[in-house]
Order: sequence, then C-alpha cells, then structure tokens
Amino acid sequence: MGEGLLTSSNPSAISFGPRKAVHDSPGRRAWLRFRRHRMALLGSGILGLILALLIFAPWVTGYDPNAQDLGMRLKPPSLQHPMGTDELGRDVFTRILYGGRISLAIGLAAMAVSVTVGTLLGAISGFFGGWVDTAIMRLVDVVVAFPSLFLLIMLASFLGSSLLTIVLVIGLLAWMRVARLVRASFMAIKGHDYVTAARCIGCSPRHLILRHFLPNALGPVIVAATIDVSAAILTESALSYLGLGVQPPTATWGSMLRYAQDQMTSAPWTAFFPGFMIFLVSIAINFIGDGLRDAFDPRQMEK
Repeated sequence: MGEGLLTSSNPSAISFGPRKAVHDSPGRRAWLRFRRHRMALLGSGILGLILALLIFAPWVTGYDPNAQDLGMRLKPPSLQHPMGTDELGRDVFTRILYGGRISLAIGLAAMAVSVTVGTLLGAISGFFGGWVDTAIMRLVDVVVAFPSLFLLIMLASFLGSSLLTIVLVIGLLAWMRVARLVRASFMAIKGHDYVTAARCIGCSPRHLILRHFLPNALGPVIVAATIDVSAAILTESALSYLGLGVQPPTATWGSMLRYAQDQMTSAPWTAFFPGFMIFLVSIAINFIGDGLRDAFDPRQMEK
C-alpha cells in the first residue's frame, strides 16, 4: 500500500507522510508554543508598534527633532506637542521617536556583541574543559573584578564617542554573564546519553556544538540577550550623563533623561516620557524573551 495512505474509507482522509512531517517540524511546534504565550504576544505587539513609529517617524510627526523654539520652552503636553517641549523648545515626542532609533540600535548591536563573544567563549570553555576552561573563567573573573563604570569611562575616553565605539564598549563589557550561562549549560549537557552516543558514532566537535549543545543552551542565552538590550540602553544613559555618550544635538532616550534632570520638578514630562519608553521597550523585550525561552525549551520539544 502507499506510504502515506490511511486505513479509512473516506478518500478525503488520505494523507501523506512527508506533508505531516512538515506540519510537525520543530520550528512549527516552537511557533505554536510561542503563539500560546500571551505575554510574549503582548510584548511583540508593543515592540512592533514602537518600531513602526520609529521607522515612520518623519510621517508621524512634522517637527524637526533638533529645531529650537525658545518661545515654546518647557510647555506641558498639549494637542500641538503631545509630550510637551524641552528646555530648548524642542518637541519631546519627535525627539523620542528619533532618539529611539539610536537607543534601540545601540541596545540591539551591543547585545549582539555581548551574546556573540559570551556564547563563543562559554561554548569553548564548557565543551573542552581543562586548562582552556580555567583560562577563560579566570579571564571572566578578572573582567568582572574591575568596576564596570570605571572601564566604561576609560575606554570611552580613549576610543571616543562614536556610535560604533559606544556599541563595542558596552558589548565587550557585558559578555561575562552569557559566557557563564553557556558554560554551565554545556557542562550539564556533557553527561547526557545522546551526547555520548553522538561521540561514539564519530561526530565532530563542530557537529556536537551546533546540533546538540547550542540548541539545548538556547533558553538561558535568549533570556540573557533580552536583559542585555535594556541594560545597554541604561548604560548608554550613564555614559551620556557623564558626557561620554552620543553627543548633542543627537537625541537618545538616555541623553534626554540626562538633560531632563534639572526640570524634574518644573517640567516632569521631559523625564517621564523617555523613562517610560525605556521601561516599555525593556518589559516588551523581556516578555518576548520569556516566550522564546519556553518555545525553544528542549523539555517542551516532544509536546
């Protein structure tokens, strides 16, 4: 009989094996689990809306983010300026949209740097062990031992305040947590029977890492990556506060918070809206990270 033919008298009930395999693929099961995670869907919707506003900022607002109007300085929110104006009469809503482009770009790029470096070093450390593991973990201890703010100031002072420099400085000082998480996951996975079986049939280290170790270590990495995005935005804010971040008149959410500190009581909206955007993006990304962690959890793969 045909491979995919079912024992049914109804012709419409006939199905084929390959088609069923496609529908039951791990990717599709992961997507179905993610779709059932309501908070992850909420986070995706919030982040998608924010990204749409940032991308179409020139059509959403008709103001120039750097245009000054001293006659309109520190005006409260109104129909003309939905989020009010700052100390130079610039539209806060417009600067949030344009500044969000820079802040999110810094957060995502710095996260990519930290996750790439951390995953690479953590994978090498956990997979090979021995003196390699000892050397990498001692490097992690040394970097963690230094005050991060001091290193940020020192590197930013020497390397300058370009966007690339800020991304590299933030990313290269945030990889240690990811390295430790990946190493711990790899050390735990080493003793599993399927890893031993893969070694016995002659699988190469590259195959073992890419097909068996990394997929099972994906959950902690995703969670760390989502945390790193919001942490990078806050770190850029700290650098801006010290005058080492993105230089004016270019707006970022962090620099807007820095310049709003003098108007916290007289014009609280200048600090509230940038801070609220950082909070909103951070919580949305964390929701998405939780959903991705559950979707790619190896313990859920057979469900």
